[in-house]
Amino acid sequence: MGRTYVHNDVSLFSVRAPHVL
Repeated sequence: MGRTYVHNDVSLFSVRAPHVL
């Protein structure tokens, strides 16, 4: 559950700010 939350957060972050990565 915790890992899923982190995965979703990273995925959303990547989509919202791909230039940062």
